[in-house]
Amino acid sequence: MDSDSSPFVKTFKTSTQHYIYDVNSNALFQADEATCTVAEIWRKAIGRDELVGQLKHRFSARTIYKAIKDIQYWMDRGYLSSFRPKGLRFPLSHRQIRKELSSHVCQLILEITENCNLRCKYCVYGGTYQHFRMHRSADMSSSLALKALEFFYDHSGDEEKTSISFYGGEPLYNFSLIKRCVEFYEKKADHRNVSYNINTNGTLLKDEVVDFLVKHNILLRVSLDGPQDIHDANRCYRNGHGSFNTIIIKLDRIRKRYPEYYNHQVSICAVDGWPYNIFKRIKFFDRNDLFKGMSISVNGVRKFDTSYFKKFPYALSNDTGCYDPQDYIDQVLKGQVVSSALRGLFERTMTEIVKRYIDQPLKQYEYPNKICLLGSRRLFVDTKGRFQPCERFNNTIFIGDIENGFDYKEIYRLIDDYIRIS
Repeated sequence: MDSDSSPFVKTFKTSTQHYIYDVNSNALFQADEATCTVAEIWRKAIGRDELVGQLKHRFSARTIYKAIKDIQYWMDRGYLSSFRPKGLRFPLSHRQIRKELSSHVCQLILEITENCNLRCKYCVYGGTYQHFRMHRSADMSSSLALKALEFFYDHSGDEEKTSISFYGGEPLYNFSLIKRCVEFYEKKADHRNVSYNINTNGTLLKDEVVDFLVKHNILLRVSLDGPQDIHDANRCYRNGHGSFNTIIIKLDRIRKRYPEYYNHQVSICAVDGWPYNIFKRIKFFDRNDLFKGMSISVNGVRKFDTSYFKKFPYALSNDTGCYDPQDYIDQVLKGQVVSSALRGLFERTMTEIVKRYIDQPLKQYEYPNKICLLGSRRLFVDTKGRFQPCERFNNTIFIGDIENGFDYKEIYRLIDDYIRIS
């Protein structure tokens, strides 16, 4: 019997337990070491005595028989199948792709400007990343932005909820265009459920800007890395001065002027760059009333094709340790008020595990690595009007432009190439 007659499983262990991950059902079983070992070498053609012979140097015959019994119990209930997919295949035909993109574009991201008043050391546009552009003063024109909004309106009609994001550079550098875009689209799509959001460094949040954001209930995500010494080590102005004090003053003023908006529409994005002290960041956010109950995401510095870690290696840090996710898990299990910063570190990953689909067997051909339909989930339009699958591709992959619409042949090619590489 060939090796594919064995269960399609992956076994692993933690410091205290052994587990069997059943690939076909997406279920996870806690087991002892013997059961995990038997699951790895199980074949329908192998008899019990043969298994005992193979494993007698590690386990007693009684232990092996018990492991076989446990595995057979799970198999009788449909688990530990030996089925393996034949390959990967995108679930939509070319015709279906065209249909989806004609009315199911759910998010538009406008690169309002490439300019920025900060020079963050870990920024992908700061010169330490090989394949990314440098900071420059290019702005999106008003005519181009309105064309992009018209395109989005025409291609999102069957979506129940849509969103428009303003991206930079520092998007508030071109606030006048943001204002015009929101006012234009609210009039055009007053019957649609659309939300707006801005990612900002927080330094340009003047009262008139905040008044507009509040009036239109725009989600505001502010970059703040932690306490002043940590934040200012990376997030500084062109002259090298840190931006911490400016941001804290702006946030505090928003909270005092618009507490309801602040509590529900403002969130924080922190980057764990040099100096690498995640403990100090967590403590700062947890103990400061300015961030009480706020949504906080904590991300690492983008690790690929950069010289950042040569300039700021982990060895230079006084504290390069990792935060134990068990602290987050314990707070959840005990029903405590969970630290916002810990939620930002662990909740998304933990939620994906807990809410994974179980008991949905694999198909003959599987969907590859959660690849999205390019242009549907996050359509990014740069300052020149070119379409990209999202904001992360940095002028390397284009799937159309504002004058000609989607380039379907290129979309088909990219999907096929991705599946082939996968």
